[in-house]
Amino acid sequence: FKVDKVMITVLTLITYFLFAVIIVLGVLFGFKRGLGRSVVRVVYMAVLIPVSYFLGRAVANPISDKLIGLITNSKNKVIHTKKQIHMRVYQQMARVLVIPLLFALLYGLFEALSYILFNRISSAVLNKVRKGKEPVSRSRLLGGLIGLGRGLVVSTILLIPLCMVITVVSTSDPAALASLKVR
Repeated sequence: FKVDKVMITVLTLITYFLFAVIIVLGVLFGFKRGLGRSVVRVVYMAVLIPVSYFLGRAVANPISDKLIGLITNSKNKVIHTKKQIHMRVYQQMARVLVIPLLFALLYGLFEALSYILFNRISSAVLNKVRKGKEPVSRSRLLGGLIGLGRGLVVSTILLIPLCMVITVVSTSDPAALASLKVR
């Protein structure tokens, strides 16, 4: 397969665009939520990140082994031949790419579920604290700043897999990439 510099540039621009969109949305949502609800979202994020990471690591090895097994139709055998050595390299590469991908997918899933499940709880608690008042402008500005930080973290987490692929493909030798063709 041929990797084109234009394709890498387009993928990089798409990544920058997505990064900017997520950060802007973080600021807007933070501004809308105000300080209290933004802090609650940061607490959720602080719980979701380690859960997603450890769960992703726990399932990455079996998934990457299964993917390589499906692609190559081979089991884990004693390494004797050059082809088997290549399969081990492919397995390691798959693990390196699968772990951040699973982390990003799990985090995105858990983040979406937390919006659904905990939104009512957050609103009920904050309404009691605020006594039904809407956030004031200072609270909204601080919420926007927290949203900026949260947007940076979320965009980094969700775009890690794409950035890894761009980096691996753009820095790889074309002959090495051509040798990755698996029957």
